[in-house]
Amino acid sequence: MTPKKKNRGVDFPVMTSEEEFKVPARYPEGRDLDADVGLWWVLHTRPRCERQVAAYLLNRKISYYLPLYRRRTRYGNLGRTRTAEVPLFSGYVCFALDYSFALS
Repeated sequence: MTPKKKNRGVDFPVMTSEEEFKVPARYPEGRDLDADVGLWWVLHTRPRCERQVAAYLLNRKISYYLPLYRRRTRYGNLGRTRTAEVPLFSGYVCFALDYSFALS
């Protein structure tokens, strides 16, 4: 069980440096972006907190879109490479709400 951090009345899971949220780039997976009725919104997040926000939206069953790409970085004297999936738009998550969900 990961500890929770209170932030303006909302519970966010606290991450350690080794942990990484494994969230899909699109929820619900396999559904077209045009299939979501309602308004699409862009949410500005703190740097490198996009996956935390996506996990928060996933837990609440809210449709979101977080485009990711693979970035290769070289480190060390031997030229070792590391591949990581990072958000295409750093600091932003797109999500869709329909009116019936927003009113409840």
